[in-house]
Amino acid sequence: YAGITFDDETELNGIGFFGVGSGTTVDYVQVHNNKDDGVEFFGGSVDVSHLVVTGSADDSIDWTAGWTGDLQYAFILQNPNNEGDYGIEGEDASAAPTGASVPSPLTQPNLSNLTFVGTAGNTGVQFKKTSSGKLYNSVVTGFDTCLEISNASTTDLTGDNAIVMKSNLWDCATAVTATSD
Repeated sequence: YAGITFDDETELNGIGFFGVGSGTTVDYVQVHNNKDDGVEFFGGSVDVSHLVVTGSADDSIDWTAGWTGDLQYAFILQNPNNEGDYGIEGEDASAAPTGASVPSPLTQPNLSNLTFVGTAGNTGVQFKKTSSGKLYNSVVTGFDTCLEISNASTTDLTGDNAIVMKSNLWDCATAVTATSD
């Protein structure tokens, strides 16, 4: 029962990781009925395992600004009152260097063995604003849309920067959408 929304621009997450490095151990953590995002990563390379996020009023997992850590063994259960937006909202707010199309550092976490149970009207996993990432061995179910790739600039994410999806189960009304906003 953490977090709070002060106004439209100021919100507190259940847990916010601000530039935390991979030398930090985060294991067996739960955020329940948070008033904003369950967990948000702002840069850094911290690894998290055995995470449970239930009933968040906004996104369950959110990242931005170059987070490159690993997330393994997570269970996400959307708020049953349809308050949450995304199981994951992945974005990269950092700017690309002059003459480049990809931000530096690029937000590109490795995600594996995750289960997302959503509600109608929401999206399971969203990549936007040139965020990348790799999602393996995971289940996304119960959402209107399982995966949304939003923003034309994600087309610049090729080769080592590409979004990778392998061995996932998509069980939603719409499996994948791509939009440009």
